[in-house]
Amino acid sequence: MLPARAAENYVWVLPEGLTPPPVPVGNPMSAAKVGLGESLFSDPRLSVNGSTSCATCHDPGRAFTDGRSTAIGALGEPHDRNTPTLWNSAYNISLTWLDAGLTTLEDQLKIPLTGTDPVEMGFTPALIPALVADPILRARHQLAFGSEAMSEQTIIQALASYVRTLVNTDRPFDRYFLRDDASGMTASARAGLSLFFSARLGCSACHAGAHLSGPTHAAANAALPRLVLLLNHVLTAEPAATQRLARHGGRTANLRLRGWPDLLPAVPALHFGVTPAGLLEWLPTGEAATGDGAHPSDLEITLDAANPARVLLQ
Repeated sequence: MLPARAAENYVWVLPEGLTPPPVPVGNPMSAAKVGLGESLFSDPRLSVNGSTSCATCHDPGRAFTDGRSTAIGALGEPHDRNTPTLWNSAYNISLTWLDAGLTTLEDQLKIPLTGTDPVEMGFTPALIPALVADPILRARHQLAFGSEAMSEQTIIQALASYVRTLVNTDRPFDRYFLRDDASGMTASARAGLSLFFSARLGCSACHAGAHLSGPTHAAANAALPRLVLLLNHVLTAEPAATQRLARHGGRTANLRLRGWPDLLPAVPALHFGVTPAGLLEWLPTGEAATGDGAHPSDLEITLDAANPARVLLQ
């Protein structure tokens, strides 16, 4: 990997104190490439039937998610997993829920763009002539790649360059957590954060790091008894989620964790579309997270009827 600051003199616009994300040697950053990627990101001509762009599922107005519990592909087929946000994804060590080996945006983008099981966008090289025929897009591609012909690789490189610029650390949580600025954090939010990092909930044992999405993968179920028991109770409460997980081998221990600061703008859901109600099912009635038979009856958890995306912890 090449440090981003050394890539073609590209000028990053980042919050104070934040270093650029890593950039692959084979795809150095450039303003022209980022501009092309931004155009392609919203272009439905990348899908098999012209109905779906990257922005369809990763809507900038919804924190680069689709607001659904699970995604729907270009062919109308419901998918097994929830659409994650793209904010700060360039800083993730791995880029999918289940495959720790996908470590670059370029490799990850091949899945939604060209994957067939399930079809997300259904892109094939047969769609490229229509893109080349667009004089504006053709000019932008030439500016980014010179005389190199438009191809699946150049499209993916441009998209990855654009996604690499999607950085957001100016939310109230970020300002409080990273810069000790409590101006945007209510008393309720600070109380929730204390619970998040408390031993009795143990959320931070898995959701660690600046984006609360690490460690990257769990080593084994035995190492994460709280997560395993939580998933067991949640999946028992939501049979559809159990079926979705079973189709992927039931590998709960290998899930890459989702960062929490972006959950509320989207529909909060775990990797396989588990809803807030299912997530909370285990706490009032389930076994203790430590497995010792105790019951966390002192923890009251409800859903805000006016805002189902908000969990009230007291």
